[in-house]
Amino acid sequence: MLLWDDPNPWRTAWNDYSRNGPGQGLVPTILPAGDLNDVRTIGAEQAIEGDMSRLEAIAQRYDAGDVVVAHGILRMDSYNGLPELEVYLTRFGSAMQEHTVVKSFSSKPGDDLSVLLNRAVVQLTAQVEDNWKQDNLIQAGSAQLLPISVPVSGLGDWVKVRDRLNGVAIVRRADLVLLRRDEVRLNLHFIGDAEQLALSLDQADLVLWEEAGGWFLAQKVSQTSTTQ
Repeated sequence: MLLWDDPNPWRTAWNDYSRNGPGQGLVPTILPAGDLNDVRTIGAEQAIEGDMSRLEAIAQRYDAGDVVVAHGILRMDSYNGLPELEVYLTRFGSAMQEHTVVKSFSSKPGDDLSVLLNRAVVQLTAQVEDNWKQDNLIQAGSAQLLPISVPVSGLGDWVKVRDRLNGVAIVRRADLVLLRRDEVRLNLHFIGDAEQLALSLDQADLVLWEEAGGWFLAQKVSQTSTTQ
C-alpha cells in the first residue's frame, strides 16, 4: 500500500488534476502536500482503516471540513489483459453518515496506465460533488420505502450489489426479505423520490427499473461485457 511514497502513479494522477483541472467546483478540494509533517500525521494503513484521530489531524492541518480517502486497487483484466482499477471512495468527517462509494474503471485498447488513472480521478471528483448535492437533497427529503427484487446468479452477485448500496448516500438501510440462489428481495429505505434514488444508484454502477408493477435492481453491464 502506498500513500506518500514515490513512485505512486495514483497520487500523481490526483496531483496532475489538482494543477491542471478545470478549477474548483461546488466542493473545493485540497491534495495534501505529502511533506514530512503529513508523513508523520498519517500512513496508508491508518487512512484505509479510517483512523479518525489521524484523519481529523490531517483535516485540521489543511483547514478542511471532510477527508476523502480514495483507495485504488489496480488489477489486470484476465479476459483482455488490460489494466482495470477498482476504487473505494470513503468520506469522513461530514455531518452526514460516513459512506463508501465503490467504482470500477476499465482500460481501453491503446491507453496507457496514466490515461486510466486520470479518467478515474475526473469521474471521482464529479462523484464527490454529486454526493454533496445528494446530502443537501437528503436534508430536505422525506423517508420512503421501496420493495425491490435483485436478480442474481449467486451469493457473489448479491455481495457486490450490497457493497454498492452501502455507498449510496440517500439509502438509509436495506432490509433483507428473501434470499435465494437466483433472487434477493429487500425493502429499501431511502430519502427522496424514485427518480433521485435511480440517479444515486446509477452513480454507484447500479441500475433501477420498474417492470410489470415491480421494482428491480442490478449491477450495470459494462461496455466491455456487452461486446464479448
